[in-house]
Amino acid sequence: MNVQQKVGAVVEAALRRPLQPLSTLVFYRALTAAVLLRVLLAWRSQAMIAGVHEFRIPDGRISGPLLWPARFAAHHPHAFFLAVVVFLLVHLFLRCNYITAILFSLLAFNLLIFTIPSGDGGDVLTFMLSLWAIFLIPAKSKSGLRPQTLLYNAARIGCMLQFVFLYAASGADKIKSNVWTTGKAFDYMRYAGGMLNPDFPSFLATPLWDFAFSWSAILLETLFGVLIWFRSCQPTLIFMAIAFHLGIWWMMDLGDFSRIMIVAVLIFIRDDQYAGMFRPALLSA
Repeated sequence: MNVQQKVGAVVEAALRRPLQPLSTLVFYRALTAAVLLRVLLAWRSQAMIAGVHEFRIPDGRISGPLLWPARFAAHHPHAFFLAVVVFLLVHLFLRCNYITAILFSLLAFNLLIFTIPSGDGGDVLTFMLSLWAIFLIPAKSKSGLRPQTLLYNAARIGCMLQFVFLYAASGADKIKSNVWTTGKAFDYMRYAGGMLNPDFPSFLATPLWDFAFSWSAILLETLFGVLIWFRSCQPTLIFMAIAFHLGIWWMMDLGDFSRIMIVAVLIFIRDDQYAGMFRPALLSA
């Protein structure tokens, strides 16, 4: 089989068979669970903010219906969060369809609008992923040419490319910054105050560790988009990305952003890798 035939076979498979359906399901459930956790953690603080902060939410022809939940939340935060928790619990355990996926994305957008005063960027990424997730509904039949399968595969690839481009842009920005390449970024954050976790171990707050952390971030973000497509590199890169964001969570206390980035990494885990992880547990049961 020559290169042209191989490419044709890959394209035909993408049109007829959903790519990595188990991986996609785990990603979608994890995204829903992350939003549920975000809501539960933000409930009390956002209700307090709503009591003292005046939300100016657009009420136009299009924005009016789309942002009705956010306007309702501004006046009745506890009722809003209760309804959201109920919806997310139902969405977490029931089979997804296009209607619930659209509602989930609409909810993510309204959470973004309502939590802007206290957001750390995680809500923006959540909304972007929820847009792709609208089409992550695989066709029931695994064979035959289906537009739904094409949309599903395109959305799955779109999620992956979004993560890759996000990393690439961040890595390129760091490479062009003398503050990052010299390892002084964390030192500047430390002196600025309020940007780093005060409980972060002091023995890791040295120029050598700052330099190591800076270049670890640069190398991971710049090389991830190239190496992640090679099967032999995937497990290591996925582990490194998860560890990287756990480190950011610990060092900078960016819980919402780190959780969503970890969820986004899950879409790169293949079905056979999940099977390999869970097979020992199934065999020993």
